[in-house]
Amino acid sequence: MKLMSLHRAWTIWTIALLAIWTLSGCGGNVSIPDTPDAAITEAQKKVKVAADAETAKSAKVGELWTDASSTYKAVQDKFKNSDIGYTGAIESARIMSDKKKETYNAWKQLDAYLRGTEMKSAKREEAMTLLLELETKQNNVNAKTPYFKVMDTLVRVFGNNKKFSPVLAIVFIAVFVTGILWPLRYKTFKNAKEMQKYAPQIKDLNEKYKANPAELQAKMKEFQLEHGVNPMGGCLPALAQIPVFLLMIQLINNYQFSFRDATFLWITPAFGNLSQLWPTPLKGQIGHHLGEQDIILLVLYAGTMFVQMKLSPPPTDPTQAEQQKMMSTTMPVIYFVMMLQYQLPSAFVLYYFVSNILGVGQQWLIQRQLTAAAAGTTVIIAPGKPAITVSNPLVTGKKKKK
Repeated sequence: MKLMSLHRAWTIWTIALLAIWTLSGCGGNVSIPDTPDAAITEAQKKVKVAADAETAKSAKVGELWTDASSTYKAVQDKFKNSDIGYTGAIESARIMSDKKKETYNAWKQLDAYLRGTEMKSAKREEAMTLLLELETKQNNVNAKTPYFKVMDTLVRVFGNNKKFSPVLAIVFIAVFVTGILWPLRYKTFKNAKEMQKYAPQIKDLNEKYKANPAELQAKMKEFQLEHGVNPMGGCLPALAQIPVFLLMIQLINNYQFSFRDATFLWITPAFGNLSQLWPTPLKGQIGHHLGEQDIILLVLYAGTMFVQMKLSPPPTDPTQAEQQKMMSTTMPVIYFVMMLQYQLPSAFVLYYFVSNILGVGQQWLIQRQLTAAAAGTTVIIAPGKPAITVSNPLVTGKKKKK
């Protein structure tokens, strides 16, 4: 019987994330004429069909507006870095915002397009103006959500400084969540130590009852109850991270436009502008503020994730242990690529970077406490003082002298 461990929970969570990410980017390709004028005419026809359907109150009006928006997007992609391309980008974003009520997606699509183009023209200026209008419109909507209000309250608590207070708020959330997860992580590491101790007995049970799965399962349950171990214990921190991940997505996304003035070390307008002079593919990869993506912070995040997974307790099963070893290398790469492609704000990555650093320290401390407990000693940590280790007479058998 194979036991469920932490790396399996991580696998399920990662597959779910990748599925959501992949499906969110799925969409059919729209075929348009090869000449600019004919392509624009085709898009205008789609708009007229959708407008007529809207007047007639057709049930297909939403689908028709999507088709019109997708056609203009095909124009922007096919005639990139031209006035026709800018026209396609502008009209597609307007339809998404005004007709489909998808202002954030319209802003994100237009922002990504403008980042990938360089041609200066009146049409580009028009697109930039529309981008700011969409940003303001979406921020007004976001400001009414509880997620925005929570983040804004924390920013105000930490001084309401536009540059530094958002960073302090993010660090506070990371510390708070890490503290809440301490009992779960401690239980996971303690359970892993127990499972390692009883690995020979578990192996014997597997060998003895391998021909009878039902009896093996019953014996395993008896063994777990007798010795107080739980093979599912390794899943708890990973499963607890799922609601945290979803909550942080909402907090950061709803406050994204208010991160425009927030900076962090190298994530500043000066370095952001400097990165525009770098060669491709590094061009423009440094964020101007925490509302933009930053490649350096992404690399640091992936590095701390690798270290944290390396410190995770290995499963008792050799096959699972080998899989976990492989995943400690592959998963940081997967998350790095996923966040890079999805263009997540650096504020979101900053939270997980800080959280990973705190998690590494937490795991190191828990391992030290458990090792000391097994050796009959206790690790005592006092604020502002170095850690000290004292003997535990209940374990070592030594008595204190009066």
